[in-house]
Order: sequence, then C-alpha cells, then structure tokens
Amino acid sequence: MLKAFLKNIEGIVRDAAERRRISFNERLESFNDNFAKEIDWTPAVKGGVGFRTRTMVASGHHSLKFRPSLTPLALCFGALAIGLWIIFAFSNPGVPLKAYFLDFFNVVHAWYFRLFHQIRIERILTALFGLIFVMIGSVGLYKLFRPVKFESDQRTFSRGYSFFRPTVVPFNDIKAIQILSEYCKGDKNRSYRSYEVNLVLHNKSRVTVVDHSDLSEIRRNGDALSKMLSAPLWDISKT
Repeated sequence: MLKAFLKNIEGIVRDAAERRRISFNERLESFNDNFAKEIDWTPAVKGGVGFRTRTMVASGHHSLKFRPSLTPLALCFGALAIGLWIIFAFSNPGVPLKAYFLDFFNVVHAWYFRLFHQIRIERILTALFGLIFVMIGSVGLYKLFRPVKFESDQRTFSRGYSFFRPTVVPFNDIKAIQILSEYCKGDKNRSYRSYEVNLVLHNKSRVTVVDHSDLSEIRRNGDALSKMLSAPLWDISKT
C-alpha cells in the first residue's frame, strides 16, 4: 500500500513538472522568435531578496535610473548604526550618548586610548563584533548606491561606479528584455519568488538590471525598458 501511495505521489510530481515544461514551451512559442529558444532561461543571479531593492525613476527626458528603495536602505543604515553603537558604547563604557554629539572628537580620542593603550581583550572582541555590523552595512550601502541607469541620449546602459570599471552596454547590442522568476527559501522556512529583469544581448549573453520580489515593479520596469529600447519583452514570470 505504501509503494502504491509513493508511486501516486511520484506520478503527481511528474505530471506537474510536465505541465510546467509545456507551459514554458508555449510561452517561448508565443514570443514568435527562435532567438528566445536559444538563450538561457535559468536565473542569471542565484538567490534573491524578499523585498524591493530598487525603484525605477525617470531622470529628465532622456534617462531612467534605478534608485535604492527604503527597506534595504533602512536595513543597511540600521546595521551601520548598531555596529558603531556597539564599538563605541560597549568598548567605551561610562560615556553618555549625548557626549558623542557634544564632544565627539575628544570622546573618540579617549575611546582609542582606552582600546589600544589600556588593552583589555573584552574591549577588543566587542569592537571586532561591532565592526562586523559596520562592514555589512557599508558593503550593502556601496551596492545600493551603485549607479544603474539607461541614457537614451547616449544610447547606453551602465551599471557601476565610473571609477571602478562599470558595465556599459550600447543599446544596439540589446536584443530583448527578459523577465523570469526564481523560487527562494528564506529564514524560518519562509519561501518567496524573486524576479529578474535581464538584458538579452545579440551574442546570447545576459546582463541583469534588477533582481527582487516585487513583481508589479519588475513588470513596470520591463514595460518601460521595452518601450525605451524598442525591444521585445519576454516575460515568463507567470510560468
């Protein structure tokens, strides 16, 4: 009886997989372009986040920019603030919080002296623990404020800081806009879907524009980019 039950479950799973495969193939056929069948439809960026990371805004008449959203900004600034508080408050006990605002430089100088000249291992460890939060917040802010923009007057897409070899893609290299989804598992068995907007290039490579879980914003981005670039939108987020 158990074997029959397991066989039925296996059949259900197999049928569901077959239906997804058929649905996927039907979506590709609906694009009426054989090029869509030749590119990769697996996520370009593994993993995702369960909230919107960037919001698309128009900048003047000739460009679209993707600015950081409030949720990741709050998380990064929160981690940074917690780290600095741990470093200064716990490794420099007895100093009231208002002193950091009223006499910041003297307080920091005293903290430095106590930490490195009156060496106590617990102060060093506490400072290092706080430094972890500072690094997490700083790296997060660095990535969030990394410019991501489309400029129609220059006919280029760019991602990254100008001083650190940014990714630059001419509009003429872009074949289509791709939207796809990825099933992700978060903490405490929480699952969600993360969605990507990718630029499909004529050489069949892909460049990711944004990747987050807000499907309505993802589709708004895809529609706007499709119009701006005069490129087809290939959206399989429903499959």
